[in-house]
Amino acid sequence: MDIADDPVDSQRRAKVKDAMRHAWSSYEKYAWGHDEFQPQTKNGVDSFGGLGATLIDSLDTLYIMGLDEQFQRAREWVANSLDFNKNYDASVFETTIRVVGGLLSAYDLSGDKLFLDKAQDIADRLLPAWNTPTGIPYNIINLSHGNPHNHRWTALMAYSASEQLEFIALSQRTGDPKYQQKAENVILEISRTFPDDGLLPVHIDPAGEPVVYSTITFGAMGDSFYEYLLKVWIQGYRTAAVGHYSPKRLEIFIILPFDIRINIRQPANIGYAALVIGGSFIIESISLVVAIQAVRKGAAAEGMTVRDYIWRGHDPTAVAVMAEDGAAVTGLAIAAASLVAVNATGNPIYDPICSIIVSNLLGMVAIFLIQRNRHALIGRAIDDHDMDRVLQFLKNDPVVDSIYDCKNEVIGPGFFRFKAEIDFNGVVLVQNYLERAGREEWAKQFREASEQKDDAALPKLMSCYGEEVVTALGSEVDGLEKEIQEIVPGIRHVDIEAHNPIGPSP
Repeated sequence: MDIADDPVDSQRRAKVKDAMRHAWSSYEKYAWGHDEFQPQTKNGVDSFGGLGATLIDSLDTLYIMGLDEQFQRAREWVANSLDFNKNYDASVFETTIRVVGGLLSAYDLSGDKLFLDKAQDIADRLLPAWNTPTGIPYNIINLSHGNPHNHRWTALMAYSASEQLEFIALSQRTGDPKYQQKAENVILEISRTFPDDGLLPVHIDPAGEPVVYSTITFGAMGDSFYEYLLKVWIQGYRTAAVGHYSPKRLEIFIILPFDIRINIRQPANIGYAALVIGGSFIIESISLVVAIQAVRKGAAAEGMTVRDYIWRGHDPTAVAVMAEDGAAVTGLAIAAASLVAVNATGNPIYDPICSIIVSNLLGMVAIFLIQRNRHALIGRAIDDHDMDRVLQFLKNDPVVDSIYDCKNEVIGPGFFRFKAEIDFNGVVLVQNYLERAGREEWAKQFREASEQKDDAALPKLMSCYGEEVVTALGSEVDGLEKEIQEIVPGIRHVDIEAHNPIGPSP
């Protein structure tokens, strides 16, 4: 039955094919036969011993995409240039998945026995790696001399137990069972010493010695092992022949390690754990009390409530310590509750729940600290609320007519410099001065000076009066600066200048 091709799918296939053609043409031009192509330097490198890793790994893609000319040129390189007799220490795992796998895929698609013969050639060179007391292979082997070894005394789980797909396929296609037997024996050996908790270490010893300590992970160095268990079971059509890879078997290898209800161990020596949590709780609580007292003292010094100081106080240090210690005390209390719950119920599920709650708590503290200190983080100075209070104070003072060029800057942690140019109200300034100095006294002195016959008497008096007015202006400025520092204690320097709209004479 013909199925109509979707136009969008056709366009997408064409784009993918164009991308492959573009990449492959560069590989042919600049790195033909090399393991990898470096696009920036436009040259090839042999990171897999010069086995043509990219070329072999791409054979099936070229065939599937219908890039027949490119496939034939690659086939000719395999026939005439691919030589495995190299004095090169090859990774058994990498060579298996890239070279053996790539050649078998090309054979399955094209039916060209050249690829099967080459796959058998390289597999035979890898087989001595399995000649160990346990049958667990070494990770490295010299392709020319056949000397296997490891970089260290142990082998890696992902490298030693992830060759079944390729070696089973090779046995099926050649009729020689030795490849499958070598690869599958590894799974049987691992099953024989499988731990009760389902957690396999990434380091295993081909000599059979137990590994006292090793990382347990489903990531790098362990991932391929679990991946291949499922793939081999599917490869074997889910039959009895691959029964040791079956879902029931996979449950032991894969599902159980993830089942926290079964495999997360209850804490041993719970008394020690309680002692550590209790001691930490006491220490953090003392630190928290000290931080709370510092916050209260800072709030009182700035004339704020504790709540306002937590959000807007000019010294963020005490607030940060209080937040962090508060989270620590709360986290320890949650950990203690989890420990009690696990010990009482025997269900370890409370342990990961505790971890999730504590991680969210720490996340909230981090968000609070970022919000609390965002002005410092982005380089701003005085808090907007405090700046509004200062400006409102200046605007409400009768001696101030207008405010120009208002600026502020950070001069230290929680300390600022404030600068403003002010247009003063001269009438109010003089009235304030006369009220303090005595209006009648100045009036009397001006009358007497005007009645004297000495022409210099009145100008001299006016000079004295002008000096007094300037001094009065300075007093007003000092008063404004003092009030501003009381409004925002973090302002350590205040520079108020008289506004000069005309500017200095040239």
